[in-house]
Amino acid sequence: MRLFRFEKWFTDVMTPSREYLIVFHTLLELFGFRICFVEINLARYHRDQTFHLNRKIRLRKRQGHRVTTRRCDLLLEEKNGRIRITLPEVDMDLNISPAYRCDFNQPGMVIRRRRGGWLEWRPLILNARVTGYMTFNEKGGTDKNQALTERFEGIGYSDYLFSSMAPWNVPVVQLFWGRLHTGELDMTYSFALDKHGQEPVGASVMFCRKGEYFHLERASLNATGWEKASTLGISTPSNYTLTAASGNISIELEISHLKEAIVSEFWKNPREMGRLARGMLRHLSKEPRGIKYFSSARLKLDFRGQVLTMSEVLMIDEYVRFI
Repeated sequence: MRLFRFEKWFTDVMTPSREYLIVFHTLLELFGFRICFVEINLARYHRDQTFHLNRKIRLRKRQGHRVTTRRCDLLLEEKNGRIRITLPEVDMDLNISPAYRCDFNQPGMVIRRRRGGWLEWRPLILNARVTGYMTFNEKGGTDKNQALTERFEGIGYSDYLFSSMAPWNVPVVQLFWGRLHTGELDMTYSFALDKHGQEPVGASVMFCRKGEYFHLERASLNATGWEKASTLGISTPSNYTLTAASGNISIELEISHLKEAIVSEFWKNPREMGRLARGMLRHLSKEPRGIKYFSSARLKLDFRGQVLTMSEVLMIDEYVRFI
């Protein structure tokens, strides 16, 4: 019997009209009990209109990066991927076509504890063309009198998180994450801080592709303009500068938040678990609370002596706080 095991597959897509759709598939094993969730969020940059769904579903099979349930199927492969979801509130079918050959065996970010267990975050697809549709029914759609179908086509991204480390042992209190695409460069990063404001060993990394795949591990971050997020009860930065380097490659990002995209409070989502179970999960999970933002970035890349600079690059980033 496993005490704890957590797996999460994350896929998102940003359309040219600045609609942002994310889909989570989560498997949680706690004291031998296995629970599977699917979560869907949709935000629009030009309108204060969002869609949110978190549903517990019954797992049928899990093999590699393929998760099959009675109503949801997730398939992520190095050459293609697909997400199909059929629920009372929403029907979805998305095809994921990577822009270049992926290697799912690339090393990711790994945090280990002396007491045993580890946490690994691994980007799977840095850039993909995502096409498909999403249909809201009367309960889930913005127009509650009729079903609403939307086509989606844009730049997609997928990653994978695995943890056998109990949440109360994870030495992370603050987490910064983001993904950015310029046409020349695809990038994602994760930067973590512990309760002392220090970076745990191995807890920050940036993964990039510019003709070739590479990652940068010497990272530093400076955040400013802290403001209270009333919906979450935590303070978040309005701006931060992130630098990373390895050998003769370095990147500097200046990121400014433009607008909240998706606000999440993990422990409130799985309502079907019941009050007692939610209370336990709230404590065991360290109650993560976070905001994904539509943001603007200024980028400077020194790639082996060739310097690329860009400004006002629209990107998605996230700030998460744990208790």
